[in-house]
Amino acid sequence: MAISLSLNKGELQTLLESDGWVVVLSKLNSAVDLVALDPENGHILLLKFQSFIGGVYYTSKTKRAREQQVEMCRLESMFNGNCSVFYALRKKGQSGFHFIHPHKLSKPYHWNQEGT
Repeated sequence: MAISLSLNKGELQTLLESDGWVVVLSKLNSAVDLVALDPENGHILLLKFQSFIGGVYYTSKTKRAREQQVEMCRLESMFNGNCSVFYALRKKGQSGFHFIHPHKLSKPYHWNQEGT
C-alpha cells in the first residue's frame, strides 16, 4: 500500500521538524537521502527520494541501485522494529510523494501507481 503526501522535499522536512522530528539531509551518494529521528520514542525514518514519469516507477537495474535497496532493508532491520524505510517517489512535474517500502517494489524494480 502506498501512502501519499502532497508536499515537496523542503515542505516534508519542515512538516517533520514542526512535529518534533530531528531531520538530517544526507549529502552522500547513499541508500538514504533523509534521516528523521523522533526524540520522543526514538523511531528512525529513512527516506530515499526518487522521481518517475508516467504511472510506473522503475528503479535502475544497476548493481548500485540493487545494493541501495538491500542496504535500505538492512538498515531497517538493525533497529528492532524502531526504524522505517521508504522510497519517497514523486512524479516528474508534480509536487507530492508516494511512500513505498522497498519490499513493495515488484520484480523488484518497479511500482505501478495505478495499482495502489
